[in-house]
Amino acid sequence: MTNVEELLAAAKMAISDIVKVTYYLTRPTDLPALSEARTRRWKSDAPPAVTTLVVAALARPDLLIEIEVTAAS
Repeated sequence: MTNVEELLAAAKMAISDIVKVTYYLTRPTDLPALSEARTRRWKSDAPPAVTTLVVAALARPDLLIEIEVTAAS
């Protein structure tokens, strides 16, 4: 989430500019923690569309999550 926030800042955008988030998780047991982290850190009165997918693996096997964000200002 920090990486996403830094990329948005570099583009002169903010969390409120996120319109769609896709999460790719490798462990379904991480779903509750992801939900908690997302609502705590990126709380919004108008939250973006969210898709969460559980996948067998990511391009880098050592990673557990990948976050894809679409933002518009």
